[in-house]
Formats: sequence, C-alpha cells, structure tokens
Amino acid sequence: MITAAGITGADVSNVGTSLDRVAWYLFTPEAEPRITEKRPPEGGDLLLDSYDNFYGLDVSMKDLSGFVEKYPGNSTLVKVDGALREDVWRAGTWTPGPTTVTETIRGRKVTRKVDAPMPKDAVPAGRYAKELTEVIGWLNKASQVAPGAVQRDYLQAVIKALQTGDPIAMDEAWRIWVNLDADVDVILGFVESYLDPRGQKGEYEGLVMFKDHKVGRILSELAYLAPEMEERAPWLDTYKNRNVRPPLANAMVVLNAVGGAGPNVPLGINLPNSPALREKTGSKSVILTNVVAAVQKEGAEPLLREFAPPEEVELAVANSLEVAVLGTALHEVVGHGSGRVSPGLDRDPSWYLRQYYSVIEEARAEAGAVYFAGDPALLRQGVASSSAISDESLRGLVRKDLMQLRRVPKDVTTLSDAHMMAQHLLGSYLKKNCKCTATGKGNGKTYVTIKDLGLARATLGKLLAELQRIKSEGDFAAAEALVNEYAINIDPALRDEVQKRCETIGAPSFFAFHTPVLRLLADEQGRAIDVLMDSSLDFEDVMLSWDLGDAEAAPVN
Repeated sequence: MITAAGITGADVSNVGTSLDRVAWYLFTPEAEPRITEKRPPEGGDLLLDSYDNFYGLDVSMKDLSGFVEKYPGNSTLVKVDGALREDVWRAGTWTPGPTTVTETIRGRKVTRKVDAPMPKDAVPAGRYAKELTEVIGWLNKASQVAPGAVQRDYLQAVIKALQTGDPIAMDEAWRIWVNLDADVDVILGFVESYLDPRGQKGEYEGLVMFKDHKVGRILSELAYLAPEMEERAPWLDTYKNRNVRPPLANAMVVLNAVGGAGPNVPLGINLPNSPALREKTGSKSVILTNVVAAVQKEGAEPLLREFAPPEEVELAVANSLEVAVLGTALHEVVGHGSGRVSPGLDRDPSWYLRQYYSVIEEARAEAGAVYFAGDPALLRQGVASSSAISDESLRGLVRKDLMQLRRVPKDVTTLSDAHMMAQHLLGSYLKKNCKCTATGKGNGKTYVTIKDLGLARATLGKLLAELQRIKSEGDFAAAEALVNEYAINIDPALRDEVQKRCETIGAPSFFAFHTPVLRLLADEQGRAIDVLMDSSLDFEDVMLSWDLGDAEAAPVN
C-alpha cells in the first residue's frame, strides 16, 4: 500500500519510521490478541488483558476497587495524575469559545475578547462531542416531522441523553420508547455491552426501521401470552415477574443499521437492558424480519443439508424459516423479557456477574426460547403451526453448537464471543447431562442428534431454572463454574472437520448486510415526493462512505 501510494505521488518519506513503530501491532499474532478477554491467564487482569477502548491502557480492575461510576455505560475510564476519572461520552450543551466584553478604563470604553464563562446550568462537551453533535442535528430534524407527540418526546429525550450523558436521561428515553408503537422506529445510543470485559460500557448503535405488519400480528399474540408462559416457567416462584404488563413486540424491516448494530445486524432486539428499569417500565422487542429472511435464504438450507443427520434434513429445511422467526421472537420477547431480580440485590446483576453476565443472559434467553417453543399456548393460539416447531427448535440447539465451529479461527481453542459461548454452554450441557444426545460419524461426517426430545426439554428446563437463579441472585461463583465447564473450550479436531465441510459447500462463517443508500426523489420544485433505494454502490464503497462522513446524497430529480 505504501509503495502504491508513492507511485501515485504521495510523500511517503517518513512512513517507514511510522511503520516500524506500529509493525508489532499489525503483524504479530501475539500483539493485543483479543478485544475482550473474559478469562485472563493466571495473575492476569480483565482490563489489562483486553484491548478495547473503554479503559486507559494502564487502568486495571484493582484501580476500580472502591470507585463508583456515575456514567457506567457511557464513559471511558482513564487515569489523570494517578487518579481514576470518567471521560464521559456526550455532546454537551455548551462549547467553550471567545466572547466580547466591554470595560471602562480611565474613562474610556475598551472592547476585548476573552474566554466565555460556562453558563451555570450548562454541560461541558465530552468525548465524541463532534460526532454526537452531528447525530443530534439529524434527530432535531426528525423530531420536527415526527407523526406523533410520543415519538417527538422520545427523540427529544434521546437528544438530552446524548447531550448530557446522564444515565437518568437515557432511562427516560427508554421509558418512552417501550410505549412507542410507531410505523417508523429508531434506536440510537450506547446500548450493548458485549465488548466490555466488565459488561458495563455500551457500544454506540443506530437503527432505522419500519413495521412488517404481517409478522407483527404473530408477535403481538406472543407478547400477550408472555405473562401466562412465565407462570409455567421452570424457575422458582421467587424469580417470576408477575407484575409486568404484556411487552410491546413489533416486527420491523430495518433500513439501516450502524455501529454495534451493523453491518453484522442482529436478528432481534429487546430493550432496555437494565433489569431494574425493565421491572418498572416493561420492555419492547423488535424482530428484524428482513434480516431473518436474508439469513435463511442465503445460508440456512446448505448448512442444514450438511450438518443435520440425513433422517432429519427434510423436516429441518421445511420448518427452518418458522423456527427462525419464532425462535428469534421467543428469545427477545420471552427469553430476555422474563424473570425478576432478587430484592436482595442492591445493584444490577451485571455488576455482580461482571465478565460472565452477557454469557449467562444470552444463554438464559436462548434456553428460554427453545424451552417455551413447546409451550401449549403457542399451538392453542396458532402462534406455532405444529409441534414439529418445538421439536426442531430442540434439535437445532445442539446442531447450532456444531455449526458455529466454522467461525472459530484455526489457532484458537477457546471461545470469547458472548453469543457463541452461550450457544456452546447450552449444547455442551445437553450433551453431557441429559444423556439423550449422540455424536456419530457417517461417511466421515460428525452429526449430533437428540434421541429423547422429552428428556432433552426437561433437562433444558433444569438448566434454564439455574440460569435464572444465577442472574436473579448475582451468583458470580456459580456463573464462573458453569461458563468454565461448558462455554469456553472447544474440540479442535471437530472444529477443523466442520470448517473443511463448510469450505466444500461454500458456507460463510459470518454474514454482513449490505444496506442500500436512501436518496430523496424530488419534484421540479425540489419537494420530496419519494425515496429511492440505491444499491449501485458495492459493500466496500458504502462502508468507506460512512467512515468518511459523506454518505448524504443530494435529492434526485
């Protein structure tokens, strides 16, 4: 790249020195190997052995002892003169700059420029102020054309949260959002905390989406069944949430997803994340139906035909789309939306469970989705078409654990991604504890199948009850033991076999979603009359345009 730049006229005379300085980071496998290290080596440290940008390079877990964060989800922790400080992610409501003052000196008025004093109630700008100010500008424009008061209130609440960085302001935005049933919806802010080894700092993400009314009817029915299903949950009554109203659930078509939500777009979303806030305000689930459909169309059938046992293939393929849609809905609406925290906890469970919280919560939600797929209410209300959907959900649980090995690098024998660890925890637990799975080789290929579906569901219910107990009680020791036994280590020989089979059939390891550029269609007077979806740019060009900040396009006449 340097040589090519020099040929085209760039001055690369000093690049060699810069390259020497960064070569170790760029080209040495041992250099900063993982963004998120959930199980540091003996004598290691969660923060010092992780290489995210949520903490200063010299900040350790020891430094956090006794330190109370005012902005746990949206600040970078850094050391200043040896003391820990929160560098808050916010736009601020005031930017320092010069002002003009007039003074009388010896009878003459003299005008000069001085630094403007900060107004008493102003909030100073923080980290990412420039970018967040740009976001706020667009939110203000959206607020002016929002179709209803609730949506305007929500957008204004998000603006306040991004300006001040105040967690209470963001809680107010979520309180409004969970009651917002809009045809066009928006999620913006520092949301998911999977990349933080402590499970506290949120990635920025932004989504714009509109309703899919056809699938939405099924989700609405499921949301109203959620309280009834919670009564039949396998965990103790102490952990059942009996006061929550039916959560709002919408099926949406995503137009654009960025930051932590793209281009690897989630299948579904359930927010807010805080259990305490959920118990007060309720939650809302969003299923992104075009993302689910795209994954099924492009990747599901080839993988099923390769990894499902021959006698299960046709049934798995025939039911794959319904299993995916219902499974995603149950994961978000019932899985994440169920249960309650023990009254004895004075903080969020994530504070107690630390690096294991995301794994436990994702495993709990996925186990709940598969367990409740067999709930009789789904068949009674027509949400599930047949009992085959429940059976395929169970079979798919152990099958997914096998198929996800295609994503593990060849020199890696442990998992670090929270979703993959959660999937492995469930699959490994069933294989070891229910004695109803069998791994066999036919034609040199490994398959995993369930021999007794009833016993498998009962075993999964036992695990689900324990996952809920761990979350509700903030039981770090039990979470650590469960994760270390079932969620981390993989079989390298099986990984190599899976990857070879995937190469043979051309199955990708991950999906990235190529969203179109949206362009306003204007009439001769320049008034917007429609929106065109332009897919002429390739994926790389779209990603670069976002990075360079020039994605906005002029109206097309």
